[in-house]
Amino acid sequence: MGNKRVLCFASYFIPGFRAGGPIRSLLRIIDGLSGDFEFRVVTRDRDAAASEPYPGLLHDRWSDAAGIGVWYLRPPHWAPAVLCRVIADYQPDLLYFQSFLDPCLVAMPLLLRRLGVVPRNVPTLVAPRGEFAPSALALKGFRKSAWLGLVKSLGFYRDVAWQASSELEADQIRAHWGRDARVLIAPNLPPRFAATALPLRRHKVAGALRLIFLSRISPMKNLDGALRMLGMVRTPMSLDIYGTQESAEYWGECERVMQGLPPHITVTYHGAVPPDEVICVMSSYDVFFLPTLGENFGHVILEALLAGCPVLISDRTPWRQLCEKRAGYELSLDGPRAFVEALERFAGMSDVQFQEWSDGAARLAREYCQDESLRHEVRAVLHAAMRKTGGSG
Repeated sequence: MGNKRVLCFASYFIPGFRAGGPIRSLLRIIDGLSGDFEFRVVTRDRDAAASEPYPGLLHDRWSDAAGIGVWYLRPPHWAPAVLCRVIADYQPDLLYFQSFLDPCLVAMPLLLRRLGVVPRNVPTLVAPRGEFAPSALALKGFRKSAWLGLVKSLGFYRDVAWQASSELEADQIRAHWGRDARVLIAPNLPPRFAATALPLRRHKVAGALRLIFLSRISPMKNLDGALRMLGMVRTPMSLDIYGTQESAEYWGECERVMQGLPPHITVTYHGAVPPDEVICVMSSYDVFFLPTLGENFGHVILEALLAGCPVLISDRTPWRQLCEKRAGYELSLDGPRAFVEALERFAGMSDVQFQEWSDGAARLAREYCQDESLRHEVRAVLHAAMRKTGGSG
């Protein structure tokens, strides 16, 4: 028998990159387990917030994207006849959804499955990628609460399995789907390459600090909070911002905070960065600054560490004990003064002092990337999801 077939439904996929971590999460699973499973992906024909499709696409057929079979859906992205055709054409052993909230690429296939149009006996795994975290549900909370109530009442998620990346996320899923919900825990996979050839780090100047914020520019990433913290520091610092603006209203709020910053703080916006350039860009800065409201994993945090760039982040991510490892700090958003003190501490370091932290960051990233047990755990979860599904919904 050949490898088991996994049909993935993703809101966005390569060559897109503006949606951030979920694209990288799926891409690294496919890259890490392509010898064990055969993967194909169904996704939109354009990037997040884009009005035009990717150039040169062939619709209504399987396409090749970096060696991966991908079916790019034209608008409205949810046509039942097309979704049925794709599933029937591939005959998967597992339906693998990369979101809970997407009405086109999650709800519609699950509705077809519920109605029996798509075979109900195909095992189904849903990876919400942090969507059930309280901080995530609070954003546009009324809309999400209404959607959750609707899909529960319609039984869309009956007898599916859920994938969590940690015990914390597993508890968050069960809080909404019951203690009997079947939740399988699998870690996020790192880039497959060993982190041995790191970019050259720039020289650190004592009495100054060059910061980078690189992420989607949305309330969840808390750029406005980072800017307000910078407004409290006394040492000269610069912040370079990279990322896609998801909301003109939110970006306007950030600009208003920028306008009130003292003259010894400079802020520059550079736009989005392609994924394959992130580590190189990170290596040009002293510290990665992301006081996020919550991260299911934080691929960009790992990429900063790979670049030898210590991180200053909130304690709402899986990254822990950073100070002990001389890789950065994870701090509570309830105490912004602690962030200010950490910024001042980094700024005061000489290049020799800072090298210990840069080395600690790179060492932590290298250890994570070289942990072979991560791949085994994800493989085991996919096999377990194929054997049996069950639970409430």
